[in-house]
Amino acid sequence: MTELGIVPQVNIYTEHARSSDCMATPVTYVEVKNAEGVTWWGVGMCTPTLDASLRAVLSAANRTVCS
Repeated sequence: MTELGIVPQVNIYTEHARSSDCMATPVTYVEVKNAEGVTWWGVGMCTPTLDASLRAVLSAANRTVCS
């Protein structure tokens, strides 16, 4: 992302499961702020949790490029 001039900072990170059973799909939310103080939200849903987190960060980064 630094090649695009974007250096994001994750301000808020939270996750939860879509159900209460052991097969629940994790959902991750992140708030990303750029150097100018503009914020975007990203959401990721995937198993395992690490993949959901990565998808959330990429979702937020995609919003910074497209806006």
